[in-house]
Amino acid sequence: MSNLYYLFILACSVFFPLVLSFYPKNPFYKNFKYVLLSIVFVLVVFIPWDVFFTLNKVWGFNSDYVLGIYLLSLPLEEWLFFVVVNFSTLFIFHLIEINLKVGMALKLASEAFFYFAILILFFCLIISVPEKSYTFTASLVGILLALIVKVSRLGLFRVYFLISYLISLVPFFIVNGALTGLWSSEPVVFYDDTKNLSIRFFSIPLDDLIYNFDMILLASFTYFVSKNSKSDQVFEEYEQR
Repeated sequence: MSNLYYLFILACSVFFPLVLSFYPKNPFYKNFKYVLLSIVFVLVVFIPWDVFFTLNKVWGFNSDYVLGIYLLSLPLEEWLFFVVVNFSTLFIFHLIEINLKVGMALKLASEAFFYFAILILFFCLIISVPEKSYTFTASLVGILLALIVKVSRLGLFRVYFLISYLISLVPFFIVNGALTGLWSSEPVVFYDDTKNLSIRFFSIPLDDLIYNFDMILLASFTYFVSKNSKSDQVFEEYEQR
């Protein structure tokens, strides 16, 4: 039954967000078309990246913990990972978006967060050249995405993203811990540490934090922009607060 392990982790990750999506007071299901669009964007960017790094042995997957169904060298569970994780994090983003009251402190904190993120990613980019391909690629993608968000007029998005991202770190450490061997005899996903910073939080490579930041930022930004593409309210609200 160990070959169901990765699938079991994904099922546990998505169960509550999926069920609660239909809760009448927080009807996330009404935004599913925007969720689907954002997940497609993530797949377009991250699947080629994932395939390339898998083929070049930057990381790999333990065949004992997957079903054995592969598409483009990736196990089925890895494809589902991008669907499940982004759906769950967008659910968190949705809850923050409809419930959070944005004040000046949060606005300033979100501005500082993106400046800090860009500086940290730039530092990681410099120290990763040229051997550490995972660190270099994840940092470069993160810098580009953060700059796009920073120069946009979507001030409210930056606030919502900051809070939802910090909250999402809790399930991130649980899920990635399970995938990297924190609670199992062997990891589901293994890494060539010569291609990353070789720094781990328990069993999780530091580079996974950057990768997770990139993925969630792209998904959240696409979701927010597509959902509000026909309204200037997101700009006006932020400017008035």
